[in-house]
Amino acid sequence: MPAKFARALFLAVTIGVCALVLSHCSDDNPQGGVQPRIVGNTNLPAELLQIQLPEDCGPGVPAISALSGRLNNVDLNAVKIMMYTTSGLHYGAIRVFNNNGAFSMDLPCGRRVRLLLTKSDWTSVDTLNSGPPPLDDNILAAYWDIDRVLGTVNGVVVDAFNNAALEGVAVSWQVGGVTYHDTSVATGYFSGSTRLASGLYSFEFELAGYAGIAQEVTVPSVDDLRSGPDDYPGDIVHLQALTVALPPLTADLTGTVDVVDPTTTDTLPASGVPVLLIPEEGVLSNSYDTTTDGAGGYGFEEVPAAVTVTVSVPSFDLGGNTYGPADTSLSLWPGMTMLDFVMNSDGGAAFRVRLPEAAR
Repeated sequence: MPAKFARALFLAVTIGVCALVLSHCSDDNPQGGVQPRIVGNTNLPAELLQIQLPEDCGPGVPAISALSGRLNNVDLNAVKIMMYTTSGLHYGAIRVFNNNGAFSMDLPCGRRVRLLLTKSDWTSVDTLNSGPPPLDDNILAAYWDIDRVLGTVNGVVVDAFNNAALEGVAVSWQVGGVTYHDTSVATGYFSGSTRLASGLYSFEFELAGYAGIAQEVTVPSVDDLRSGPDDYPGDIVHLQALTVALPPLTADLTGTVDVVDPTTTDTLPASGVPVLLIPEEGVLSNSYDTTTDGAGGYGFEEVPAAVTVTVSVPSFDLGGNTYGPADTSLSLWPGMTMLDFVMNSDGGAAFRVRLPEAAR
């Protein structure tokens, strides 16, 4: 090929393709977190799209999966995409199968690859295991070390009041719409054995006699874990260790709602008034509600202990006067806590609290 034509081809392809960017896997693929190493000008528009890496081998995972993408703005007859394993061994050439530049290649599950965009007549016996080759008239772009984060979440579940290990806690989490499960052992230990890609996940912990807990876990990206831009670690195994405290359902809350009559300053019971108890964020029992009786009394039984709750009374009318709303926050402990509301028609409220022996 004449040198002038080769330089023109190289310039055209470099402008259109040199900044090809591998996208992250979709949420349905638990092996996301694709972070390519691109050699060349990375400021140009992305041209290589919709890369899907195969999942790791495992139960229910197909033995063959596809890597796919698209080439734009290039002479498809003048270039080819060469595929190598991460050890540098040649794996094959990716076939461009239509005039739109779409390509696809089946791979054994779990295979990690390196890609080179080259001229169609380029060949090499180099195993390419010493790093990305330099760009020249034959090698137009290199996509090196398509890395993944393989995240694992494990830890222990304990009683939030006495820190005792809890056995038999049901642990669940979702990946791509599929729910996975584990159960804590006698030491409270659990393991989310599913490999998790970079991203945010919600783990739920439930056990009879305890309020369930939802805890969010972030698996960092490859770039978050790399020590520097020139670090090529390949797959990164990331372990996220948790200590999860489940609140025992051993707290009771009782009290009264009274009002101060503005004309007589007498304290009167408020009957038929809603009372709402909301545990702190993360507790799966979102709220408890009740209504005061004829004497203005209310009560909650077996609500989460060792957590902070908000107890509130909405606005209400009584004797031609409007009272509330009012709310207060307090920590509940095993045993009986007493909380009284004394409400004024000007919108103010006073609270009387008596804590159980466990909290004194």
